[in-house]
Order: sequence, then structure tokens, then C-alpha cells
Amino acid sequence: MRIARSSDYAEPAGKPADETIVAAIRAITDEVEGYGYRRVDV
Repeated sequence: MRIARSSDYAEPAGKPADETIVAAIRAITDEVEGYGYRRVDV
């Protein structure tokens, strides 16, 4: 096979969305609207 090494790479797995964490983050941002993404980022 004549394939360049740079063209063969693994796909990133990504993070699964945890619904309980997402719900908690949304509750915090609804409660305190002044919090930016830096305060509620996991």
C-alpha cells in the first residue's frame, strides 16, 4: 500500500454527554445568570 502516514490518523473518540451533569449545569446557569462558562465548565 502506498498511503502517506499523514493521511492515516485515528478519529477522536469524543466525550459522551452525561445527562445528569448537563441538567445540573443548566440548573446552575438558570439560577445564577451572572456565571459565565468559566465558572460552570466541567
